[in-house]
Amino acid sequence: MPDTLIFASGDLDEQEIVRLQTEGATFDGYGFGTKLVTGTPVNGVYKLVEIDGVPVMKGSSGKMTYPGRKQIFEGTHRRLGLMSEPCQPGETGLLKLVMQDGQRLLPDERLGAIAQHARNCVKKLPPSVRRVKQPDPFSVKISSSLQTLTTQTQAQIKKIISVVPKAATALISRFFISFPLVFP
Repeated sequence: MPDTLIFASGDLDEQEIVRLQTEGATFDGYGFGTKLVTGTPVNGVYKLVEIDGVPVMKGSSGKMTYPGRKQIFEGTHRRLGLMSEPCQPGETGLLKLVMQDGQRLLPDERLGAIAQHARNCVKKLPPSVRRVKQPDPFSVKISSSLQTLTTQTQAQIKKIISVVPKAATALISRFFISFPLVFP
């Protein structure tokens, strides 16, 4: 089977790939996803952010998420905001709606075009952020609207927990840690 390609995968990040190559590994390709460019595990990248138009968030310690549908704005810096926010002068919204009600809104893109777009995006990053060893963190500003919605949602969480009898607090806390919080 000399024509068989061999791919390595399983908790790979850029440091591990460099280590494998330094030790003489001759894989044809690498599969990674658990540890993306940041090296931080992202096992669950899909997080519930809204139910029937109501913003929701996960509130467990160390796993908090931001509520509501978001947009990433690119300009002189990157900014995470709400989808409903307008772009500020000089900004572009990076997220595009591609499916709605089961219907594709944009034409298919060729894999080569997607790969080239990804390369171009990475090239825009400062070299200090792209370093394999000890990269600088990539900072993203959080919009004031998203900060406000997060604070409001957290206040609703505290309010609901404060009226729950103490006997049920532990059970509810476990529930909130395991499931997203939903408030009408």
